[in-house]
Amino acid sequence: MQQQLSSKIICERLNKGSEVKDFIRIIAVIISAIFLIVNVPLQLVLLFDEPVELTAIKIIITLILLYDFIENLKAYRHIRARASEYASGNSGFRERFLLFADAVAIIPFDIILFYNPLALIKLIKIFRAADYLRLLRVKLLRGADYFFLALLVLYIPLLSHIFACGWLVLETDYKHADDLTKYLNGLYWSVQTLATVGYGDHPSKTNAQIIYNIVVMLFGVGTYGWILGNVANILSKRDPAKMHYMDNMSRLRAIVRNRGLSDELQNKIREYYEYVWENRLGGFEEEKFLTGLPQGLRSEAEMELKKHLIEKISLINHGGEDFIKAVALYLHHVIYTPEEYIFRAGDTGREMFFLIRGRLEVLDKDGRHLAYMSDGDFFGEIALFEGHIRSATVKSVSYSELYVLDQERFNQALAAHPDIGDKFRETALERMKNK
Repeated sequence: MQQQLSSKIICERLNKGSEVKDFIRIIAVIISAIFLIVNVPLQLVLLFDEPVELTAIKIIITLILLYDFIENLKAYRHIRARASEYASGNSGFRERFLLFADAVAIIPFDIILFYNPLALIKLIKIFRAADYLRLLRVKLLRGADYFFLALLVLYIPLLSHIFACGWLVLETDYKHADDLTKYLNGLYWSVQTLATVGYGDHPSKTNAQIIYNIVVMLFGVGTYGWILGNVANILSKRDPAKMHYMDNMSRLRAIVRNRGLSDELQNKIREYYEYVWENRLGGFEEEKFLTGLPQGLRSEAEMELKKHLIEKISLINHGGEDFIKAVALYLHHVIYTPEEYIFRAGDTGREMFFLIRGRLEVLDKDGRHLAYMSDGDFFGEIALFEGHIRSATVKSVSYSELYVLDQERFNQALAAHPDIGDKFRETALERMKNK
């Protein structure tokens, strides 16, 4: 679904310093819309006397809606001034409708016309509030699923309240009961009808009640089906690593059943899958995620993910921000299992490595222990400049995640920055002589 045009403007403002101001306005409008949903139908069906405090709340809400209308009108004019940039299908019509809803909602029908059905017109503000809720869900990336579940929890009682008020318009058995009794009976009927859990306490006596009953039951079936479907969808996506793990285990079982693998190899593969699951790596493929971004966004994401590792290498860090960004684009993510060799002494080295997570052991050419490496360490940088013979062996002690930068791609980064290439080679040769 295309994003509303004013929402685009709000997103820009939320990212450019007006975040607190616009966030408060959005929350205030959402709360105001909820108040209107609760108060307007209830006051029309119960006809209770309005206390001064309630009138004051209505005035405050009207002022909030007026301020929101003014801000959205400014946004709409800004859109018109940048029409070519924001042109997108029928979004213009939707935005004009939402602006119309803003304008209608500021008319104080509920204040100047007591117990008048025209006050229901103010509920048109629900459409703008729904647009704001969608915007908040987009902005709250980390808590989007929890936010949506909270909306579902809010949606059910509000819907029950609206249908309860509709039933009270048609119900005549409680004319002489007090307001609380009327409302509780209406709410009881609404909940049991929407949930389709039982009937008989409030039988339909008129054709209007029968039709209303049918409509609410059908609405309830559709609504609860939609809610359950959304909840199931959210829960199924809450742990992509687990789904990835279960898929991998299914494939392993199929291979063992059809082709056969030794018990030792089966255990190694199973332990690897368990590591990927426990560390929430399954279902998240960094390379796939990055390649799906446009070049500008990809460069920024690469820098966020890898800059803290690259900056530890003075040899590369001296190249400046642009060179660091170029190098970050060429790093790729790998995982080594316990007892797996990254390389052995005597191998020709053409890559350098950054240890993201895990533990590595450094051995001399005779297999004697020299040192351990842990998170944030790097090694093999001299190999980027010449086909350097590895003087030591590096072995993974645990499951280890690394970034790898090969010589060919590093040379591509140097080719894009020829002014620093010679300086780098000189520095590397000096370091090789000193080793």
